[in-house]
This record gives sequence, C-alpha cells and structure tokens, in this order.
Amino acid sequence: MFCNKYVGIFILLKSHYNCFMTLEPFQTDSPVFEDFRGCFAPVKLYGDWFQSNISISDNLFTFRGLHLQQGRHAQTKKVSVIRGKIIDFCVDLRKETFGDTYQFILEPGQAVFVPNWFAHGFLTLKSGTIINYLVDQDYNKESEVSINWNSVPDVKETITKYMTGWDLKMIINGKDEEAITLEEYGKKYVR
Repeated sequence: MFCNKYVGIFILLKSHYNCFMTLEPFQTDSPVFEDFRGCFAPVKLYGDWFQSNISISDNLFTFRGLHLQQGRHAQTKKVSVIRGKIIDFCVDLRKETFGDTYQFILEPGQAVFVPNWFAHGFLTLKSGTIINYLVDQDYNKESEVSINWNSVPDVKETITKYMTGWDLKMIINGKDEEAITLEEYGKKYVR
C-alpha cells in the first residue's frame, strides 16, 4: 500500500508497508509507573521514527514554537510528556482548514501525534518539564519555518488566559518571538 504524506500522517513500516492515517492531531495515553525513585513511562512506537529529541524547560511558562519544516523535509511528530505539564498547540496550515488550532493539556504518560502539515508548539505549565518528541525526518534548516504565537488567535487567547494573575513573563527565544505571522505564512506559502 502507498501513502502520500499530504493525505495523512504516514508511518512506513519497513517490512509491511502499512500506513497509519489521520488528518488531525490526536492524543494518546500510556501508563506511568511511579514509586519512591521517581517514575517510568514506556512509550509505544509505531513505524519508523528518524530521531528522538529531548526538551528540558526549567521554568514555568516557557514557550517553544510554533515550528514546522516544509516540503520533502516536513516532519510528523509524536510529542510525549516525561515530567511536568504542557499545553500543546497544533496549527493547521492546509488551505481548506488554514489556522484551525488544536490544543491538548498533556501530563506524564500522555502524547500527541502531530501531522506534518501542522505548525507545533507548547507552553510549560510546570517548572522542570521534560518533553520527548519523535520526528520522522532529519532537521533541515532550509525548510524550517517559525510562526509567531501572538499571531494565532486561539494560541494567544489560551496563553493569555493561563498567564493571567501570575507575576511572570513568558520565556521565549528571539527566533520564536520574531517569527513570521500566521497571515504572512498564508500569503507566502498557502496556494
């Protein structure tokens, strides 16, 4: 069976050429085993993943995103919380559903699959949050795009809601803060 990446998430199994299809991000839950030493959380893998990334955010309200890679380097992701808590954001970049936003509150043992035509980012809701995310393509700087969180209405509204009442500022790097807007992305890339 053949799967086109632009039809759905595709995970190609070497021996069977099976495809796992979805048009939208979705959440999965795995068991978390806790004892006096800490916790252990097995993560089920399906198909071929190219790389496993670890993100450690020491501070509450650290934002990473909204990131994507385009073209043949587009990345499908599986984002799992190892420790802490996040709000995960997935912004649809397809023409017909451009700007639709999916949000997931994730804690240890929970993960979200992100199709490769979505921009992805997250905000930490606990200090010391550790995220593992799997990608099905290597990093490619030339195909990387960042979209400013502040230009996506649902993302902006949610972040503002969570940060209201705290005497803290969001921690974000310069590249993400200076990213193009969702509107600029649409004019430049969506046909």
